[in-house]
Amino acid sequence: MKKANWLIGCAIVLLLAWGIYYFLRPEAPAAEKEALPSKAPTFLTYEGNTISEEKDGRKIWQVTAETIEIDVDSSNLRVKNVKATFFQENGTQIVLTAPEGNMDHNSKDIALKGSVHAVTSDGATFTAQEANWQAKDGLFTATGQVKLTREDTVVTGDRLDTDGKLEKIKVQGNAHVVKGGAK
Repeated sequence: MKKANWLIGCAIVLLLAWGIYYFLRPEAPAAEKEALPSKAPTFLTYEGNTISEEKDGRKIWQVTAETIEIDVDSSNLRVKNVKATFFQENGTQIVLTAPEGNMDHNSKDIALKGSVHAVTSDGATFTAQEANWQAKDGLFTATGQVKLTREDTVVTGDRLDTDGKLEKIKVQGNAHVVKGGAK
């Protein structure tokens, strides 16, 4: 009987020692997360290329650039020395040129930067520091020293909003309209 009590006592001591060790043991260091290498954007570069978009068999726009870079992941475009032509339903065209620009693949929006210059097939001209085309709404916005000349009228301002035809315009910030100013 003494031997059995001694074995039970040893088992209890071992069980207590294991329990104390279990609760007081040092925590294993958390596995350090290895920093994932940052993925640099990957671009495909084309030189002297032209891209365009058609809708219902009609060309909507065409972009020609000295350099076109396509982000492989997003399919967004960066262009250098760009010439963008927008074809209107009534047959008129707007030709824009700029030192650089971007096009969002999903929205089809186009942003031109630098000295943006445009000429319409009916003779209107316009200059600005930046120009943006919102494809979904068919809206054109220009900012920075905007100047629009149509026939004998010159419109200047900080910002110009218009439809894709340059027929209805809204000029904001230092807006001036001079009739007979183009002569």
